[in-house]
Amino acid sequence: MKKLLAFVLSFAMVLSLAACGGADANVQLPAGSDASSTGSDAEYNISIASTGLPTQAPYMATTDFISAIEAAGNGRFKFVVHDSSSLGTDEDILKQVIDGTLQVSAVGGTTFSMYTPLLEVLSLPFLLTDYEKEYAALTSDEYRAICDAVGEQLGIKILFTSENGIRHFATTKKPVTSMADLAGLKIRIPTSDVLTETIKALGANPVTIQYSELYSALQNNVVDGEEVNYSTLAGQMHYEVVSYLTEVGMYCFPGIVIANLDFWNSLSAEDQQIFLDASDLAVKNTFEKHIVGVDEDARAKCEENGMQITVLDDAQLQEFKDATAYIVDEYAAKDPLIADFVEMARNLG
Repeated sequence: MKKLLAFVLSFAMVLSLAACGGADANVQLPAGSDASSTGSDAEYNISIASTGLPTQAPYMATTDFISAIEAAGNGRFKFVVHDSSSLGTDEDILKQVIDGTLQVSAVGGTTFSMYTPLLEVLSLPFLLTDYEKEYAALTSDEYRAICDAVGEQLGIKILFTSENGIRHFATTKKPVTSMADLAGLKIRIPTSDVLTETIKALGANPVTIQYSELYSALQNNVVDGEEVNYSTLAGQMHYEVVSYLTEVGMYCFPGIVIANLDFWNSLSAEDQQIFLDASDLAVKNTFEKHIVGVDEDARAKCEENGMQITVLDDAQLQEFKDATAYIVDEYAAKDPLIADFVEMARNLG
């Protein structure tokens, strides 16, 4: 009866998405296990959703993750990938994994702020400002403790965290060389309490807009700019509507691959280890193979399309860091797990 109910709910979800133009009517429904056997002989058909593009590092890392599982599982795991927001926004996808409609998916790290402040450690201003530090932080005991706590709160298993690109400011009317240039500007941000506070501390006005609506918002002066990474800027062709980018390296913008906890617990210990090994490989490849090259290619594309890129020196950046330092301290005081992570990150140098 439970399986029948789950099927009916899943089918209703797909019909609803198709009616709204958000998903293809022929989408393969998620199915945790449709094998007659159990344990390490079970077969799985898994739909994995994301809002990412194939040109971005998290997509590449997820592809590595899938390939490793399919190879180690000797064909017992079959994945169908629904990228480019075809199953909804990050918020939609996260809710579907929590509900069990999707077993495994990738969502932007800021999305979790709807439920918990713990993962906002990754968005704290000027805490993790390069990929070497970020890789060390994402593979630390302190970050694993946060992932375990979030997983317990939400009924999910956080498998791995990749990276979409350090965030900078892109603007339509003038370059940003100081906080004075940001004063009063309407800057688009994703849903995030820490980003809201950060943008306000820098003197600008944060505006939350779905990324699918941002191009037209920039084009029609609904907002004056965005905080963004190179791969998203180039992949969405925002160089057509923004003229300037200032490299500030304010925070990292991770993609987090998660599994529904009931699905995770249904896997045998051997299959769980396959997923964990694939996760380790995906993180390693993100920082050793993908993200730097993706950044370089996307930056070049932005320049080729006429964007003016400004790189601030240490003295110019210090103004931004000083204005937002209190936010890191405030968040560290919210929870001992955040405090431990902040201390670890600061000691990375």
